[in-house]
Amino acid sequence: MGVLQYFEKTLELFGSDIGQRLKAKLAAEKITPTIYSTYKLVDIQAALNKINGNFSCTIICNQRNSNTKEQIQEIRFSFTKDFKKQHNRTPSRCTGPDVLFPASA
Repeated sequence: MGVLQYFEKTLELFGSDIGQRLKAKLAAEKITPTIYSTYKLVDIQAALNKINGNFSCTIICNQRNSNTKEQIQEIRFSFTKDFKKQHNRTPSRCTGPDVLFPASA
């Protein structure tokens, strides 16, 4: 499979339940993007694992400029070469235990 085919598959996966409906599925787990309150990192991880069919994912955080609280920057799901879900082997990069989950711009 060439680079273009992988790119097209990535776009297809983003358009699937994982990509487009992630915000709604997190809201069903009582996690909605906001800059006004924090969530327990373990609660976000548990919700994402549930949404992803009990496969783990990696959460990447960064420090807010105007605040000492960490915020979620990326959520990474992992797939095999033939695009089957798999556990993410990269550990999350958040110090937690509380993080902000900001709305996208």
